Amino acid sequence: MKVALITDSYAPLNNSAAVHMQDLASEMIAQGHSVLVLAPDPTLTAPYMVERSGELTVLRARTMDMRKGGNVKRAFAELALSPSLAWRMFQSRISKQPLDAVIWYSPSIFWGPLVKYLRVSKRVKTYLILRDVFPEWAIDVGVMRRGIAYQIFKVFEKFQYRQADVIAIQSEKTRPYLHKMLKDETPKIEFLLCWLRDLNKKPYYDLSLPESLQGKKVCIYTGNMGVAQDTGVFLDLAKMTLDRPDIKYLFVGRGTDVASLKQRITDEGISNAIFQDEVDSDVLPDLLAQADVGLVSLELSHKTDNVPGKFVGYTRNALPVLASMNTDNDLTHAINSSQIGFATDTRDLDFLKRSLLDLLDTPNAASRTSKNARRYFKENFRSDEAVHKIITTLQDI
Repeated sequence: MKVALITDSYAPLNNSAAVHMQDLASEMIAQGHSVLVLAPDPTLTAPYMVERSGELTVLRARTMDMRKGGNVKRAFAELALSPSLAWRMFQSRISKQPLDAVIWYSPSIFWGPLVKYLRVSKRVKTYLILRDVFPEWAIDVGVMRRGIAYQIFKVFEKFQYRQADVIAIQSEKTRPYLHKMLKDETPKIEFLLCWLRDLNKKPYYDLSLPESLQGKKVCIYTGNMGVAQDTGVFLDLAKMTLDRPDIKYLFVGRGTDVASLKQRITDEGISNAIFQDEVDSDVLPDLLAQADVGLVSLELSHKTDNVPGKFVGYTRNALPVLASMNTDNDLTHAINSSQIGFATDTRDLDFLKRSLLDLLDTPNAASRTSKNARRYFKENFRSDEAVHKIITTLQDI
């Protein structure tokens, strides 16, 4: 099958979307398919760039940088995604390539026009991988009101859903939301968790822990640190465990809250926590292999469930998990019932502290939860299973 993958993030970026889509492309090629990746790249000096390697073609189009500036600039940058990629496809003559299917990853909600163009011109089957329900989550956490901007975003959100033959969700709670919005126009909806290709080597520690953390029990947080994550809950936990010099906290990544979180460390004397810039996804497993507990957090007020990419990475690395989730998140139950760590959906700091000490101090707790985490990854997050499910669904349409 000849498949186009549309994403706002792709390698060499290191965020979850980029890693997931790169792994999806690699696994599709491994299973005998041809892949065309369409992605923006604000770092380009030329209008576009085409890269070819075997059955993989990547078209990168120069766009505005969505990750710099305020929300208004980001909105305009995302609005320009579809026309920019469509025009560069025409210029590069990639638009002449035959396609059987289009798969796109949301966020962003602004890919609808490009998918519509490909759907009409190529008569392709379309598959939406829906990860964040935007703009609803922005309302939930209080960064947006139900004003004009919200109404505009809802138009694009609904238009995007209407372009899909299939919408893949990662929480069953999203299903009634889609039915309520789309009513009789609701496409096929199927359940699809995130995925990662399995590690093909044991960690070689190409990237070592900071010197101050070596020989310590390390709790690691990786990925975005913004309003939606509420990462500050783990600085609260770090403050509560200052009396344990053997326990340290490492925060790896970027985000809108990083500056304020670093300031808290200084202002509140949280000396057992340090921050590090995001690292390449190829060496992140080496860093995780040297940690003892993986940290996951989501802002309490989220009403839609989300499976953070970092959680998938932790389980792949057989890393026990400590999580502070939004209320009634399915993942809270999954973590606790599968015994891959501990999770709360009430931001209970006493629970988090007790659970952390249980993971770190109880004999055999680490090895038991580590084995459970690895088993959970194999049962739920394998990229070969995800590709098989997607392709089978597309072939049956």
